[in-house]
Amino acid sequence: MEINKIIENNICTLEISGRIDTQTSIEFQKVLDEILKASIINITLDFKNVEYMSSAGLRTILYAQKKINSMTADISENENIIKSSDKKDNNVGEKTPKLNVINVNDEVYEVFEMTGFTDFVNVKK
Repeated sequence: MEINKIIENNICTLEISGRIDTQTSIEFQKVLDEILKASIINITLDFKNVEYMSSAGLRTILYAQKKINSMTADISENENIIKSSDKKDNNVGEKTPKLNVINVNDEVYEVFEMTGFTDFVNVKK
């Protein structure tokens, strides 16, 4: 597995290629931890070149989603969520924590779907 990290305007895109399995999910989680510790609150996982993902990969994504949900709760408590009146700025969504998984192939998407991950993680083909 290879991970290319692109950070711009407090948005991080991880371009991942190869297999996300028991061995590689450890590295995957370390990269996500670094991003979350840096208070980067908007993460996109580009799965264009991911050929396989095991339950260990799902567990890592679940871990990241829970951390991001916790960050969302913290922002809500501090009343730092962007109000609709602030939507003049094109960067509105950057302040709202979120995790997106994009460019998922059919086989990996089926894993997300069968496990119910598509109900709480934004996954797109």
